Parts: sequence; structure tokens; C-alpha cells
Amino acid sequence: MKKIQKERYVNKVQEQLLDDFSDVARKMTISQGKLLIRLVDREVGKTPYSIVKTYKSGVAAGFWQGIAKLFGQDLKTPYDPKGEDRMTEYLIEKWEAGQFEALYYSIFLEWPVKVGVPLKYEYNK
Repeated sequence: MKKIQKERYVNKVQEQLLDDFSDVARKMTISQGKLLIRLVDREVGKTPYSIVKTYKSGVAAGFWQGIAKLFGQDLKTPYDPKGEDRMTEYLIEKWEAGQFEALYYSIFLEWPVKVGVPLKYEYNK
């Protein structure tokens, strides 16, 4: 793609994602936002910083890195399932085994809130 075509495409995808997920994202706690950042890296295999830098610009990536730093997060840190992110990995294993809701209930004595995901984004491994 030519640069202008790429920019238009990326902006269109960004706009669609914002339309579909901004309500959910705005209701997230800081902890949930941090977890989302970690999960993006786990699923995509790239840090959020590198994704923004690739598809937007280094300036945009630097801006979002600064915002993340304000909230105690680093967009450049890769997901580490055996180190810093081992608890997240444990919870993902429970989710994939179908045991997450029972674990959540045993800790909080309430069922987790279901968040709707548009069908076009659903992914089953």
C-alpha cells in the first residue's frame, strides 16, 4: 500500500474500533486497562508500543507511552508468562479450561460481569 492508503486504512480501522469498544474502555478501571495492555502483547506477540509505532507513528507511540507511564505501566515491556505475568497466565489457563467463573466466584462471591463483544471480533481458538 502507498503511505496515504495505509494511513486512511489505519484511521478507518481505528475509528471502527473506537466506535465498537469506547464505551467498554471508558468504564475500565486502571487495573483492567493495565491487564488489557498485557493481553494485547500476549495475543499479538508485539508490545503495544511497537504496534502503535508501526501503524501510527513514533510520535503517537511516545505520547501513549507517556500516558501509560503516568498510570504505572510501560508499553514497551514484553509479556512474560514465566515472570511478571505468571499470575495473568494462570488466570488465562483457568479461562481456557472453563474454570475461570468458578474461581472468580470463590474469591468475590459474585459472578463476573459479562461484557458483550461484537460478533465480528469473536475469536475461537
